[in-house]
Amino acid sequence: MLFKSSIGIEINHHQINIVYLKGSFKGENLASESSCLLDETKSKSERLADISSFINDFIREHRVSAPDIYIGIPGECSIVREIEFPLAVKENLRATLEYEIEKYIPMSVEDIYFDFSIISEDKAEEKIKLLLVAVKKEAFEYYIQIAEFLDMGASGIEIVPAAVSNYYLYYHDVSEEPVVLIYSWDKGYDIMIIKNRALIYTKSFVLSGASEDKGSMISNQLIKFKKIFLKDEKNVQLILYNILMPDNLSPEFYNEFKYIEHDDKQSVLQKVKSIPALGLALKGIQKLPIQLNLMPVNIRKKPDRTGTYIMIVLVGLLALSGVVWSVSHLMNQRYQLNALETELAQLRVQASAVEKIEGETEQMKTKIEYLRSLNPGNIYVIEIAKELSDIIPETAWITKLRLSGDEMSIYGMAESSSELISLLESSSIFEDVKFLAAIRKGRDGNEIFRIGLRIHAER
Repeated sequence: MLFKSSIGIEINHHQINIVYLKGSFKGENLASESSCLLDETKSKSERLADISSFINDFIREHRVSAPDIYIGIPGECSIVREIEFPLAVKENLRATLEYEIEKYIPMSVEDIYFDFSIISEDKAEEKIKLLLVAVKKEAFEYYIQIAEFLDMGASGIEIVPAAVSNYYLYYHDVSEEPVVLIYSWDKGYDIMIIKNRALIYTKSFVLSGASEDKGSMISNQLIKFKKIFLKDEKNVQLILYNILMPDNLSPEFYNEFKYIEHDDKQSVLQKVKSIPALGLALKGIQKLPIQLNLMPVNIRKKPDRTGTYIMIVLVGLLALSGVVWSVSHLMNQRYQLNALETELAQLRVQASAVEKIEGETEQMKTKIEYLRSLNPGNIYVIEIAKELSDIIPETAWITKLRLSGDEMSIYGMAESSSELISLLESSSIFEDVKFLAAIRKGRDGNEIFRIGLRIHAER
């Protein structure tokens, strides 16, 4: 969302991580990030004071104005269930859950905070599946106190696995094939299962015992969840965050997970220290697939509408300018048309051949406008295409080309994008050649580039 600012805060056992994003015309920009170690020997009230002080100081230091603030809590605090209901209750899901929640978790609705995310809707079977996330009020009050101590309030609280899943879904091209994410933290790890752009299940584990047993423990859990939730899927991807799997994994593991990779691409922003904090901050800037908010509605920060109002004003001004331009253009066209009709009427008296000339003139106008559209600046498009064809090596491909006046941008892939700059600069047609965005790697190993340049004015 334009002009919005958002802060994501990950709170774990030993550390607090903050990511601050700003919205712009080009998307989201990383404004700042910071981390603070927590003293686990302190009392809960002392830690609460340290956390709120660190967050408030960060906001004041960076002069953040009216941000959306989202807090991420460890997944181990939550109870997660996959639930199926008749599609008819879709409009009253929360009320239905409040009435029947004790069938799915061993607690009363008065003792928990909960929220849900829709997994899928089957209109043929008239069923709806959703992911229920619940947290005991006793454990959750600590995080509510943190939110209440913030000078600007908090917009929401969700579990870290949901934030990591949103990060993955936002920054990656997700196919129809399911994906299993594993995110490692200081005392354990989270497993998340994503299918059809929905988080269908997550489970958090606290590790104990010898470190050499952790690899086999994790791999056994992954195999177990794969067989439970994705038993009929053949091409399951496993994405690792902050973790190295051991080399001596069983053949069964590689049979269940045929595609295993570390997510070292990070975001298009840059490498951030905390993926969960980035996933949380994105909620205030972008529309994300997984919408969970465990924070009671009555204590959530009211949404800041400044950006929305600015957008409404800008859209209104744009629409008004469009109407003014259209009316003036129409009046000008009508004036020219009337003048032409008057002249044609006079010419018809002198020669009947003028009508034929009129038709030919209109056809010539159309052809001339077409030729002008192929001649940006002082050079024809066909010359530009030929020059690019001669310059670009066989190891590079242009997938998209945009031309506006004498400015042009090209998008594509290459084995080595850096050499394209010098090749384009050597041309007598192009100048001011530069990358418009950072080079990034595609799945096939090729570099994805975006280059801007200008047509020589002398041409």
